[in-house]
Amino acid sequence: LLSHSPEEARRVICPLKETIEEFCEELNAEMTARIFDEFNTLSTIYQSLSSKFVVEQAAQAIMSKMIPPPAPDDPNSGGVSGYHFGTGGDDVAVELSDMLGGHVTPAMQPTSADFDLLMESTAGEASDLLGTYDPLDGASPAVSPAPPTFAATPLVLQPGAVLDGATFERRWAQLEPRQWQRPMLPGTQPTTESVEQSLRVAGISVIASGSTPQGLKFFCYAKQKIGTALGPGEVWFLCELLLCTNMATCTVKPDNAPAASAAAFCEQLWLALSAVVS
Repeated sequence: LLSHSPEEARRVICPLKETIEEFCEELNAEMTARIFDEFNTLSTIYQSLSSKFVVEQAAQAIMSKMIPPPAPDDPNSGGVSGYHFGTGGDDVAVELSDMLGGHVTPAMQPTSADFDLLMESTAGEASDLLGTYDPLDGASPAVSPAPPTFAATPLVLQPGAVLDGATFERRWAQLEPRQWQRPMLPGTQPTTESVEQSLRVAGISVIASGSTPQGLKFFCYAKQKIGTALGPGEVWFLCELLLCTNMATCTVKPDNAPAASAAAFCEQLWLALSAVVS
């Protein structure tokens, strides 16, 4: 900047600064409180008070919920020393009901007896984690049950499923990829027509194909007819297939399908190309 224009460098490095006329300490108490209320908001980004873009009822509900805990030696804290279970649940519930558009039943306030019971129930588990369990004392450590497992439903593809090019491109840019590779059978020379026909028989449609310096490339898709889904709605598999001289690479982007279903789809693709892929 200096070599380009000394005057421009002086303007950028040494601009005129605004004169500070008053400091924060000199403001009145009301103004200082309003400034601190704007902390942890987007006021600095929007250059405006938070009341201009935050719903007032939501702010009140959050402020009512975040009650600072009292000091451990506060005689008015109630409950166990050093712990504050809070009060005013009905007020908070009324404000939250206005936000959610329905009635909210206030939660029951825990008591010191509940806290003591919690501490007794977790004491044994904590000792087991620390390795203090003694098998000779006759007590058995608490064993948490294993989480349930669900067997994946065998994958069946929907023949004749249609996905337009614009939807394919949009989903391809949004989904996470998973990749598998298989070696090519020696001496095989697949063509785009033979590969597309083999995939079509397996229920996999090719939306684009061509020859690249690396080999034959195909963009294809398939719709699940029977199988496992992550949630409600249709399940699709978007795929990029690259057939090189020695290696075949399959990049799958599952839509609403778990990783196991994506692997099952890739296995069906390899099976359809068994004439050229080992």
